[in-house]
Amino acid sequence: MSKILIVDDEKQILASLNRLLKDCFEVFTAENIDKAFEILNNQSIDVVISDYNLNNSISGSDFLNMISEKWPHITRIILTGYSESHIAKDALNRAGVFRFITKPWNDENLKSIILEAIKRSKIVKKNIELLREIEEQNKKIETTTQIIDRELKLKEKRLIESKKTISSVQKQLGAINELLSKISSGKTFKDLVSAIMEGISNIVKCDASSIVNVMDGLDNFDIYSHGREESLSISSHPDFVSILNTIRSGGYNPLVLSSIYATKKNKELLLGMSSVSSMLLFPIYIKTTSKNSSVFILVLGRTGKESFDKDDINRLKDISSSIYIALQRLETVNYIHFALKQWEDVFNSILDPLFIVSTDYEIIRINEAVEKITGCDSVSAMRRKCYQVFKNAQDICNDCLVKKAISSGQPSTSEGVICFDNKSILATAYPVSGDNGITSVIQYNNDRSAE
Repeated sequence: MSKILIVDDEKQILASLNRLLKDCFEVFTAENIDKAFEILNNQSIDVVISDYNLNNSISGSDFLNMISEKWPHITRIILTGYSESHIAKDALNRAGVFRFITKPWNDENLKSIILEAIKRSKIVKKNIELLREIEEQNKKIETTTQIIDRELKLKEKRLIESKKTISSVQKQLGAINELLSKISSGKTFKDLVSAIMEGISNIVKCDASSIVNVMDGLDNFDIYSHGREESLSISSHPDFVSILNTIRSGGYNPLVLSSIYATKKNKELLLGMSSVSSMLLFPIYIKTTSKNSSVFILVLGRTGKESFDKDDINRLKDISSSIYIALQRLETVNYIHFALKQWEDVFNSILDPLFIVSTDYEIIRINEAVEKITGCDSVSAMRRKCYQVFKNAQDICNDCLVKKAISSGQPSTSEGVICFDNKSILATAYPVSGDNGITSVIQYNNDRSAE
């Protein structure tokens, strides 16, 4: 049962609300802020309903502000008398509360609002959990980077021709295959940008939109929108520098620019159109490593008389956790593309023929040495049977090393490998194991004639 906390210095109000709500929710009541914080520290509260006038040193809106800082997932509601409705509306904007309810209230309407508030609280909790998952994924990516760096050093020292190097490459390929399997079902970088743009346009009405990415310590910034991906120099665009400084000095809070302050250059630069009359810049700060960080700025534009307001900002704030996750994924996809390029360079730097096949004998990857022998490039060979590509045969080769490695679960070695009709090759097939058994086989072919 969802838990709600009601804070009011009038005992009659607390008793009345408790009678009304106790059958639907687990209700906690407090006559003062000290008692309220005691409950909050000991109970997993979903919704807090607070009177605006608490007869304390702080107002109800200030009290709810304190809750939002320590328990951001709790949905906050203000309770007030009719005579204070204009004050409560102002508090709604300043304190970021979900709703305000006037006294006397409508019982059914009150229950409906609380149900909506509980639903919102659950969504925010879920987003926080997703953020934690993203952080765990980032740790795994950092581990993969360390593996790649180690393999690059091995390449520089020309140790890749030894069995010790092959063993290290085998471990690395296993890690890369695992990484590839996780992102194989994901979208491309451009698709992610389009998805974010479309998602935002469904939440906040706008005629143009883009994402601007600024990395701390660099002179360039990137602009992404539908069909646009551009990297520009910050120092060459003083109007944008002015906006960026305003956002930083304002603690990365959202910024609304009217037609007076939104210069023509910034309109054309950020949104690609000068007819924009109002601009909303919504920054999201992402820490990418211990030393570097990125600022993503969602830039929205309207061409009509209607300007962006606090309601638009609050809508973006409600989905900011989801946007944060999507932007983290943009960073991840970009980084993975770079890491895969490094891995491919390492793979192709091995001078002897090297290939990877699945347990169904389908080619996953061949290096450039194999391409030279077979005359078949890696792309056209992928997902074809190895015996078809190497031997132009219709069935598995006799004494196939891959088959032996799959059957035994152990490395299998043979002289004069039949894959390439070369008796000077000493071949070793290494099985690669996953959670459900052997997933693929790496065959390293040591061409001793080249030595």
